[in-house]
Amino acid sequence: MRKAGGLPFEYLRLTLNDVVITDVSPAGGESMAIETVSLSFTKMRQQYFPQSSTGAGMGAVTGVIDLRQFVDR
Repeated sequence: MRKAGGLPFEYLRLTLNDVVITDVSPAGGESMAIETVSLSFTKMRQQYFPQSSTGAGMGAVTGVIDLRQFVDR
């Protein structure tokens, strides 16, 4: 995702592993089409890139969840 206006600045990045599209559902009316897409994945990495008051990028804040670790074995 990027902020609106000014110079583009990426502030959020999601990286998914082993992705499968599990459902696609079209909806909406005549004036607006909406499509909902459901995904399944085994691992997600989320990176948030804060921006300083001057607009400069700062270091990434990263979180990872691996759903394979939570499977009963």
